[in-house]
Amino acid sequence: IQINDITIQSDSEEQMILDCVDMMSRIDPDFITTDNGDSWDFPYLAYRASKNNISDKVIFGREPNHPVLQQKQKGVSYFSYGQIHYKPTPIKLLGRIHIDQANCFIWKHEHSIHGLYEIARTCRLPLQTAARASIGKCMSSVQFCNAIQRDLLIPWKPVTSEIFKPRSKLFVGDRGGLILEPRIGIHENVGELDFVSLFGSIMLQKNISAETIDCACCPDSQSVVPELGYHICKREGIVPKSLEILLKKRQAYSDLIHTTKDPHKLEIYKQRKATLKWILVTSFGYLGFNNAKFSRIDAHMTVCAFARKLLLDASHIVEDEGFRVLHGIVDSIWVCKDGATKNDYDNLRQKITEKTGFEISLDVYNWIVFLPSKQSKIVPVPNRYFGAKQDGSIKIRGIETRRHDTPKFFKDCQLEILNVFSSCKTISELKSAISEVRQIQEKHSRQLHSHSVPIEDLVFTNRVIRGIDQRKSNTIQSDILNQLKWEGKTIEPGQKIKYYISDYTRKKSKRAVPVDLANNDSKYDAERYSQLLDDSCNSILLPISDAIKFS
Repeated sequence: IQINDITIQSDSEEQMILDCVDMMSRIDPDFITTDNGDSWDFPYLAYRASKNNISDKVIFGREPNHPVLQQKQKGVSYFSYGQIHYKPTPIKLLGRIHIDQANCFIWKHEHSIHGLYEIARTCRLPLQTAARASIGKCMSSVQFCNAIQRDLLIPWKPVTSEIFKPRSKLFVGDRGGLILEPRIGIHENVGELDFVSLFGSIMLQKNISAETIDCACCPDSQSVVPELGYHICKREGIVPKSLEILLKKRQAYSDLIHTTKDPHKLEIYKQRKATLKWILVTSFGYLGFNNAKFSRIDAHMTVCAFARKLLLDASHIVEDEGFRVLHGIVDSIWVCKDGATKNDYDNLRQKITEKTGFEISLDVYNWIVFLPSKQSKIVPVPNRYFGAKQDGSIKIRGIETRRHDTPKFFKDCQLEILNVFSSCKTISELKSAISEVRQIQEKHSRQLHSHSVPIEDLVFTNRVIRGIDQRKSNTIQSDILNQLKWEGKTIEPGQKIKYYISDYTRKKSKRAVPVDLANNDSKYDAERYSQLLDDSCNSILLPISDAIKFS
């Protein structure tokens, strides 16, 4: 049962807090979802309760002797994949499930309670722990379970060191995935061939784990790593054993999706399958993580070596069958051939699957645009493209709509433009639609200048990299942090701030305003937002106009 818009009023702060506790007891929910409940809602309630000397009465779980205490330990900031993140101290309730949507990876990406169920069951984690765990921690939990079942000792710290390599071998091995630069511009009737769960499938099929690379027990193994020359152990490794259950369950959900007619069950199966995808995606990166118990950089390099060979073999098969390669990136390849039908692309898919031994999925596009760099029109960018599939759906990578920091207003405008383009089947139809989408851009620009756009649709979201006292430059982000500091709110590195631009012409403070400080009289800088709107629309329209001009 979802209950919204309950207002608690009282002349006494103490009574308001007690009324909130009483309301929770009367409703008696099994689940409580919050937005920043770990970092703000519950800690603030606990802090105000302590100021009113009623800490022992603030009980939101079902155990009468366990109040929500004020945090004794601060959250931590940490680096991951080149970004700084912030993890607050978890607030777990007894007898109820508290899910902080802002601190739950699966919820942020899939908005799925069934995805959380799947994580908790598959990875053997309590639900509140699973809701706050990183995907790497979930993967480790599966590995620990398999190690215990096989009576293997789990090392306290990673002990397997990297195999010594001369500089020449390091240069060959440490190259990552294979990327074939895209042909910039618009292309019609394009097929995308995508290896299904490639890295997870490689680890499973090739038995890649920290302890299986160049082992001492199987020097006669016939399984050899391309380019690197390492042999792979004949005994099953911990990592592939752990991946097996994930891949089998994902395939089982795929089969259920194709056979189930009940729409409610169908949605559940899709959510559970999508959740398993995140663990499989992370399993490859975790294989090279220095703090993972069953990791080793040589195993990480091995997966990349097999992936490079597979994509290269696939591109050779494509060319042998008379197709042209337009783009390739790690586990996907885009190809085309004049007059090719969907059956032609499907036959090509089957041949690559038969010769490589790895499953491949197929999508056929009416058209696709590979975008150049924003700094130079002749420099291709592998992960910036958008296109319309034959089923009418749009695939987008690298433009503003895909960015988490883009305001909703700009995303809506881009999506409206792309929806118009999605009905076009040829380049000539795209050309005819240019005038219509320019009208969409002008409509949104008029909305900005008439100040009819809600503030919440113009909010930027940025992750804080440095603390307040570490910032020296006069940026909008430092301006926002100072305003929050003046209001008594501390922001740690890794936390996110939300703001809108109020007056971009100002040279110092208050060019932007934190959303927390906005009110009914707040105004945004229409001129600045109009400039940003033009930039976001042109990132789609200019490449199409240029490609049509020279086609």
